[in-house]
Amino acid sequence: MSGEPVVLLVEDDPLFREAVCDHFAAAGLRVDGVGTLAEARELMAEMSYAALLLDDQLPDGKGTSLLDATGLSAATPALVVTAHPALDSAVAGLRHGIEDYLEKPVDLDALRSRVIALIPDEAHREEHEPPSSAGRVVREAVRRASGSRSPVLLTGETGTGKTFLARTIHEGAHVDRPFVHVNCAALPETLIEAELFGTEAGAFTGAKAKAGLLEAAGRGTIFLDEIGEMPVTLQAKLLQCLESAEIRRVGGLEPRPLRARVIAATNVDLDEAVDGGRFRADLRYRLEVLRIRVPPLRERRDDIPRLARVLLEGLANRAGVRVPDAELECLRDHDWPGNIRELRNVLERSLLYAEDGVARPSRMIVPGTDESTVAQRATAEPSTKPTIPPMPLDALEREQILRTLERLGGHRKRTAKALGIGVATLRRKLHGYRDEGFAERIARIDRSERSGARSERSM
Repeated sequence: MSGEPVVLLVEDDPLFREAVCDHFAAAGLRVDGVGTLAEARELMAEMSYAALLLDDQLPDGKGTSLLDATGLSAATPALVVTAHPALDSAVAGLRHGIEDYLEKPVDLDALRSRVIALIPDEAHREEHEPPSSAGRVVREAVRRASGSRSPVLLTGETGTGKTFLARTIHEGAHVDRPFVHVNCAALPETLIEAELFGTEAGAFTGAKAKAGLLEAAGRGTIFLDEIGEMPVTLQAKLLQCLESAEIRRVGGLEPRPLRARVIAATNVDLDEAVDGGRFRADLRYRLEVLRIRVPPLRERRDDIPRLARVLLEGLANRAGVRVPDAELECLRDHDWPGNIRELRNVLERSLLYAEDGVARPSRMIVPGTDESTVAQRATAEPSTKPTIPPMPLDALEREQILRTLERLGGHRKRTAKALGIGVATLRRKLHGYRDEGFAERIARIDRSERSGARSERSM
């Protein structure tokens, strides 16, 4: 096997097969998925696999018969995942050397971690070692965090993979325990306290005794995503909870133990938020016992081609579409304000508009365009003129945001979605552009938005 570890999935359910391939690819693990034993034998005759993931009931036989035919039970770890569990099949599988016998539905996070744990370290060390210095720093920090129960604060722009890293830290310590993901920006301010801390019966009209998410995490991990958006009034209660390791439900008097490990993440500059009175300095200090800054893609351009290949595997490379290496190298030159999320969207779009079996993601980079423009760009000859003239990085980001805002008629939510960032992030960036030229341009965009809204209402 060369360099990267590859898992062979033999599964006749195409939806489950695609879901597993996508989920594993997000962790940088390639999966070859087939639906029959015959297809599996053909692939195994051509290459070696780091692990096998087998369905027990296949159109042309039992998954375990693959081990009988190839004699791989001693060398290659294998798992069986089936929707039709039977005791005799489980016993037979274990006799064949199957590592485990899992019943559908199965949690994909747990399945991925189980498979990764089976792969020998030497099989995946080379592929998973980030080539850039920034990537190596993050990897080492995550390794240290996985061996601790101390709070972790992940910072970085939207789309850089903070949620993935939080799960990686959690799974490195105790994959079999709960991982509770709380998006602090998505919960209404009136409900977030009750959701986090729980309620006692009678705390307010209609309230019932209910455990909050901090309790539900048990001895696992509570992941407080977008912690920078948490209301200041609630930050004091969270700080007290972390300091005392006790949870007090809304309307309750009896404290309950906080057993979960806390990981928080934000794309907000917490130093600025503290200076502006939007975030408590003492809470920041409590959360950042271990602080990991996740760098944006523009700071680790050497990782982009490799990361693009991993994402393409997750997109199942539809219909065998080829992406030339030169195209992936071109992706280094873009700043990727939406980071990994934007990169994945560009790659997926390029596969949809592939011509003659070749996808060209470098022509799909400018976000916010309509489908007719995308189709024209996909079939156009490569242009020697850049879409935006060379300029400093901060000015380039600003220009990208404004151009997208203009294309979408000033609509903030659509613009944020096209750029792969949150609406709050977009508004914060716009608020930071204060020069005269910007003011005139944004006023023109807003007039266009109001005019468009009036036209829609009159139709």
